[in-house]
Amino acid sequence: MNNLEVLMHAQDISDVFWRNLGIRWQAELRFRLPYLDNEALIAENLRQKADYNTGSVPTAAAAALLILAAEIKPERVFEIGTFIGNSTRALALHSKHVYTCDGHNDLGLGLPNVTQYRKIMSTAALQAYKDLNIGPVDLFFLDGRIQAEDAPLLCDVTNDETIFVLDDCYQLEKGTMNTHILGLTFKDRALLYLPPPRGEPFKDFGVPGGMTVGMVMHMRRFVLAKA
Repeated sequence: MNNLEVLMHAQDISDVFWRNLGIRWQAELRFRLPYLDNEALIAENLRQKADYNTGSVPTAAAAALLILAAEIKPERVFEIGTFIGNSTRALALHSKHVYTCDGHNDLGLGLPNVTQYRKIMSTAALQAYKDLNIGPVDLFFLDGRIQAEDAPLLCDVTNDETIFVLDDCYQLEKGTMNTHILGLTFKDRALLYLPPPRGEPFKDFGVPGGMTVGMVMHMRRFVLAKA
């Protein structure tokens, strides 16, 4: 007799995960969306002061970060790639403290629970965080490229409970490359990658648009619930 296996693609898990998270936090999404939209418009004024003008996360990605932080309520968040701060603001709403670095720009956000490493590359910022000796990062948002020198520091400032969120996870963009680097860095961790959800995951909750945000987390976080 052939062995029976129940197969489910990581894409299907991702679609269900974000859909359920959106349902659980739909009131928060609707309440915070005007704030996120308004802050994003104000933040656009910072572009003219930027030494390196690049892209920023779309509304759906900011919404994803908002409800993920609301769900896990992280003590410590680390972000690589601040720029004008749209993702930082979304994370800061439900996080005790956010540490964020930008290797190219010196744009102050003025948020009380955010420590900025301005014009400081990721390696130096991670070292500065490690030197604080305050505990592992709960939630990591990667919106910049991981450097080769970052790998040992990533091991030092994270643990099996750390959740990694990565933007631009498509084709050979930085999110895809960062996912590959995480896999090489944490060979001893049983990690699972969830690709970005299909379609517009939060459209029913007032947030239009798709997103390119992927996730990497330990397999122990996946639990099969009884019906």
